[in-house]
Amino acid sequence: MLAATLVAMSLFPSCANTQNGALDTPNLTTWPSEQPTNAWQPTAILGLPTGALVVSDRAQTRLYFLPDPLKKPERLQNPSPSAVEWTALAGTPGLSFYALDGPGQKVHQYDLKGNYQGLAADLREIAEEEALGRVEPYGLAVDGTGQILVSDGLGDRILVFDPSWDLVGLWGETGAELGAWRRPGRMVSYQTSTYVHDEGNNRVVCLGSLGEVLGSAEVHGALTALAAGAHGVFVATEGLRVDRLPIGRQKAKALPLPALGECDGENYISALAVRGSSLFLSDGCHGRVIQLALNKD
Repeated sequence: MLAATLVAMSLFPSCANTQNGALDTPNLTTWPSEQPTNAWQPTAILGLPTGALVVSDRAQTRLYFLPDPLKKPERLQNPSPSAVEWTALAGTPGLSFYALDGPGQKVHQYDLKGNYQGLAADLREIAEEEALGRVEPYGLAVDGTGQILVSDGLGDRILVFDPSWDLVGLWGETGAELGAWRRPGRMVSYQTSTYVHDEGNNRVVCLGSLGEVLGSAEVHGALTALAAGAHGVFVATEGLRVDRLPIGRQKAKALPLPALGECDGENYISALAVRGSSLFLSDGCHGRVIQLALNKD
């Protein structure tokens, strides 16, 4: 049976130290509680330490700030008069978060209330200055040390920056062995570990803060979302199911999802996030985010 009491957890447990526990969905909350007027197509979800959520929307190329499930979502300021395409969101050790415009090769910064703070990094300019050649950024993560990582799907490498956005390293090359990549894409950090979707090699790889491989797991089917937390590493595949991957001490487990009506339980999941003991997933059928409680034994 599942424990009814949530267990206090370290803020940044590592890949090797995630605790083995049973998963269930005894409680769920919808963000917002009422279906949005304009259906969303979320590409990323970020849980802020304030309790709010940030959701990037593919359909309208906008960011939404959700302070509370019962409050109306606020559309955040667009940093450009032209459309941007948000591919990733990541929190920072400070009072802000980053939003990556992958095709535009720019990282923008917002504070925890959703106020636009300006351009954090122009990856095209950095690539030119550092003689990196062309880059195609897609994933973005900030680990527990403040180190910033960006996946370059064209160069089959991870770009590593310090908190000031100075380039400090390049991890990997094209290949099939662990530590090499074929189109690295989505990524998420938790503690000093970073999890990277190695799309061409059909796996998720866990890296330490120095780029060392700490673990990996095969992905069966097309990965549509990735998240990590104290309960493990979660992936959505084919947009229809969520699984915990067997990385570190965790065992593979399918997560039971609630049937939300109309779609007969087949809800298109294009974004995942973990905050504390909650898993947030996009409900593509209804254009909203579902919050599921995760309990441990």
